[in-house]
Amino acid sequence: MKDERMIISSQSSFHPSSSHPLIISSPHHLITIIISSFIISSPHHLITIITLITPSTYQFSMYFDQLDLNDNVLDALYDMHFDECTPIQEKCIPEILNGRDVLGVAQTGTGKTAAYLLPILSKLDDGGFPKDAINCIIMSPTRELAQQIDQAMQGFGYYLDGVSSVAVYGGNDGNRYDQEIKSLRLGADVIIATPGRLISHLSLGNVDMSKVSFSSLTRPTACLTWDSQMIS
Repeated sequence: MKDERMIISSQSSFHPSSSHPLIISSPHHLITIIISSFIISSPHHLITIITLITPSTYQFSMYFDQLDLNDNVLDALYDMHFDECTPIQEKCIPEILNGRDVLGVAQTGTGKTAAYLLPILSKLDDGGFPKDAINCIIMSPTRELAQQIDQAMQGFGYYLDGVSSVAVYGGNDGNRYDQEIKSLRLGADVIIATPGRLISHLSLGNVDMSKVSFSSLTRPTACLTWDSQMIS
């Protein structure tokens, strides 16, 4: 079973805005900016590294309602019949809720998306973040994974009336692109994006990331090594 990584930062400090668009040449350049942004914002902030190889006989030991998740998030999990945490969720969620940066490595199908999305949504719904601003960037190497994350977002955020999101990826028609621009400029709370598409919007000045508090790189190695046309 393949192991995959995710990097989650709760210390991001982006500065590009619509009035001063960035010129980004490649996905590698974009990822470098994202990673360096939270290192610069808190240079002495330690990153929690969680590596898990889950045995097939693993016994679940923690339930979601034992974590300090927002009640609205827990209600959505209840409706989806999600009760027990997987190991990566059990380890990552408390760290992210406590504001720690996390590098998580776990096998495919172990629930890494929920491991970072649930605590981020919980914190956003609790409030204290700018309104009408992009508060979270989730980077995905492929359009298909971006769509999967977007679907998970719709489920986990079902009761979060004050938290908005938009998925930004290539291969869509003009109407979809116009919708992306509108959502980005209005400041959807959570942006799920492939590097190529986000680079396009940044270059056109459609994105203000100066208020971003959370960033997640899903499969960062793929984001860095794949050709930009493959992940647009």
